[in-house]
Amino acid sequence: MYYVFLDEIQKVEEIQNPYVQGVESKISFVDVVLSLMKIKNVDLYITGSNSKMLSSDIVTEFRDRGDEVRLY
Repeated sequence: MYYVFLDEIQKVEEIQNPYVQGVESKISFVDVVLSLMKIKNVDLYITGSNSKMLSSDIVTEFRDRGDEVRLY
């Protein structure tokens, strides 16, 4: 089992896909997370203290594939 921790995700930008040519071939944070979630022996954790990407909207993006845990 591999554990992947993406800690303190605050500001994420799209980048050009280095393997595909063209203006429309961008890779986003969501693309990366979805690809990691498809790997069977990967347990993925994403954390952040004040992150726009970790708002309740992101839970909708990964419906039924993740949990939101709030710590105070």
